Formats: sequence, C-alpha cells, structure tokens
Amino acid sequence: MPKPISFKERARRRRAAQPPVPSVPGFERVMSFADWCKLKGFSLQTGKRLRAAGKVRVVHLTATRIGVTASADAEYMKSCESA
Repeated sequence: MPKPISFKERARRRRAAQPPVPSVPGFERVMSFADWCKLKGFSLQTGKRLRAAGKVRVVHLTATRIGVTASADAEYMKSCESA
C-alpha cells in the first residue's frame, strides 16, 4: 500500500501544476541561478566561474539565493555570439 501524500507535498504539486504567472509591466522575469545553469547546459560550478569572471549579472533573491534576469541572460547570450 503506498504512503499517503503529505499536506506539503500536495501543496507543492498543486503549485507546480499551475501555469506560470504572466509578466507584469515594469517587472522582469527572473530564474534561479541553478535553473539558469541547467537551461544553458553547464554545471553550477561553471556558472559560478562565469559569475566570478563578471560574464553574467545576477540579482539577489534572498540573503542566500541568486537569480538571473531575462535581460542579463540575453546580454550573456549576445556576448557569446560576438566571441
């Protein structure tokens, strides 16, 4: 018999199933740094090296979490094209 799903897990699944919130004018979409690295296809350590080298701009989401804005991602991709 499978273990029943906890309240927290049920809430997490409900949030994950919802469509993304549309962008609000004046606010830019931000993805977590780990998600950005995964999207670009390189490891978290490579992402940290790029950040240390100043090749990608990040924003602080909380005291311990960082993220990459859509414009910073586009800026990074443009710098890759010209290299």
